Amino acid sequence: MKLLVGIIIGSVLGVALVLLFVPATFRVATDFLSLQVSSPRVISRLIEDAEIPANGFADQLSTVIAASNRYNADSIARNREHVGAILKRKLRKPTPESGSVGYFYTHGVGADHQAPVEFAIAKPKRCELIALWHTHGAEASDRHYFSPEDVRSADDLDVPIYMTNFTGRLKVYKPGQRKIGYRRVSRDGSLPMPRGAANGKLLSHTDGSSIRIRTKHAKSAVAAAQ
Repeated sequence: MKLLVGIIIGSVLGVALVLLFVPATFRVATDFLSLQVSSPRVISRLIEDAEIPANGFADQLSTVIAASNRYNADSIARNREHVGAILKRKLRKPTPESGSVGYFYTHGVGADHQAPVEFAIAKPKRCELIALWHTHGAEASDRHYFSPEDVRSADDLDVPIYMTNFTGRLKVYKPGQRKIGYRRVSRDGSLPMPRGAANGKLLSHTDGSSIRIRTKHAKSAVAAAQ
């Protein structure tokens, strides 16, 4: 996954947006609509539908888990990356249950067998970008670690990046964590990790058990799709 470091402000249907480009060369479009037409980049948009609580999720990690559970099975089945950001948004009507902020995710998807994915984040006003998340497609020996592009994306924006893959495990790389300074075989025995990649940290629940992300579609969802 690649992030282009830059900001574009535009308007779609009267809604103010900021596009954060998620290396280092790009043409600045004058507005969001022209960018959609002229750019091959994936646009990762805020998701607000029946699967998202009205006031968002309670925290960053639960938001990442929700996004990963929603898209990882498709990522594996079609070998394509789903990408997005975690946003913290001030709520217009705070409640005792949710407080004054809610957590949401944006989503975009690359083409089948496309990697890395270059994308932009549509960030509405009142939202703060606090993390990135993505899936890593179908089973392959190089899908266990954060790629150099993943690492640079997190470092450039100074936010953590989360990743799940065909194993259903959830990992995080945070800016400043150890990177690979030379090619070497990773701990799990996969292909040599390229310079600039990172293992990241495997995430667990508070009781110490590993967080598991869905790797297959629910039977009801598969039946509905047939």
